Amino acid sequence: MNRFRSLTNLGVFAAMLSACSANGSADKTITVPPAQPPPTRAAASGKHGGPTLYVLNSAYQTRVQTVTVYGSAGSKLLRTIPSPTNTFGFNDMTTDAAGHLFLAYETAGTQHRRQQPGFLRVYTDQAAHALQTLKQPKPFMHPAIDALGNLLTMCATKRICEYAAGEGSKVVKQDIIRRIALSKVKPNMGATGFSSDSTGDIAVNQVYDINVFAPGQTTPYWTITAGPDCYFSGTVFDSKGDLYAACSGEDYSGAILEYGPGQSQNPFRTLYGPNGVADVTGIKLDSADNVYALNDTGIGWNVIVF
Repeated sequence: MNRFRSLTNLGVFAAMLSACSANGSADKTITVPPAQPPPTRAAASGKHGGPTLYVLNSAYQTRVQTVTVYGSAGSKLLRTIPSPTNTFGFNDMTTDAAGHLFLAYETAGTQHRRQQPGFLRVYTDQAAHALQTLKQPKPFMHPAIDALGNLLTMCATKRICEYAAGEGSKVVKQDIIRRIALSKVKPNMGATGFSSDSTGDIAVNQVYDINVFAPGQTTPYWTITAGPDCYFSGTVFDSKGDLYAACSGEDYSGAILEYGPGQSQNPFRTLYGPNGVADVTGIKLDSADNVYALNDTGIGWNVIVF
């Protein structure tokens, strides 16, 4: 089982187990306590006899960042990975189905941040050993591993690059097999994240649009446009190919919309929390297709489980 959960500011998007409700109401709401410094990302892998939790910790206006690694479903601290010297700290991270950890960072030089060469280091054995490091001219942003083992990442402001799955000791090859020019899809918007289904389709979140690409294609076959008072803050596919989209709005009003495979603009189900969905900043599923939404209520954070 492999899960990736986004975190923002004080929220830890933790993995919990709960049955999924069929009527669109939440089964559970989990209050998220403050943390100092705040974790900004978390990822988990189900290898090594139980879930391994990785938490990226960062403090405001500092380059000093760490990744803490927890075994035994998050109850045992295994190690801490500091950000490399002479870098801007870690940009992002993700995991794959084999339990590898991917940490993105960029060098700190004379250029502005996000303009330096980017690196992606791959770890194994609960991050005990580094296997390889990928490099590209711009930072690796929003890295994600699709169902085929290929790496998807932003490689320029408005360009997605797909790196081929590796062989032997290489988890990912330093070979780009696809480039998607987002400027040709929506000229004024980059991407804020990706999700992939079991067939290799990828959904690209462009805030006010979600564009879905078939494997190997550079033109989307399916586009979802946000409605009034809505912007998309996260997407994820379930095991059936349904696409969930977190819709956030003004005044902390929002919902989670579920679309059938390949359908266009009309969701067939809308999910709300027990007190409504305020402002979802991350949405993920576990292996049982339970939905976890990191929710900013305006006065705190919680995780709503459907």
